[in-house]
Amino acid sequence: MPAIQMRHDVDPKREILDKVGDLSEIQVMNANVLVGIYIRPQMTKGGIIVHTAQKEDQYQGKVGLVLGIGPLAFQDDATNKFAGQQLQVGDWVAFRTNDGDALDVNGQRCRLLQDTTVRMKLARPDSIC
Repeated sequence: MPAIQMRHDVDPKREILDKVGDLSEIQVMNANVLVGIYIRPQMTKGGIIVHTAQKEDQYQGKVGLVLGIGPLAFQDDATNKFAGQQLQVGDWVAFRTNDGDALDVNGQRCRLLQDTTVRMKLARPDSIC
């Protein structure tokens, strides 16, 4: 079953980047990845209103926009082999709802994840639900 596409009044990537603002004073360390949590809009492209989506995503969101990547992220070591897989700032990713540390950065709900807890790279944030 395909994911439900959401109706975005504003580009979700632009919305997160505008809200988080200047990150020049934040340096992501080690093998961590900082992601801004994607908060689904209340309405699907088909016009269905999803009342619980926004509140649920704040605390149990599983999709985020990569905002920062630590210098050791996605580097092969004795335990983990990434086979050349990399992420860039601006990529959409999926992760389990209980992975990482939840935090707010300039009012934007974020998660600080270990590189190994990133499960998928997505073309768009509503690729999964």
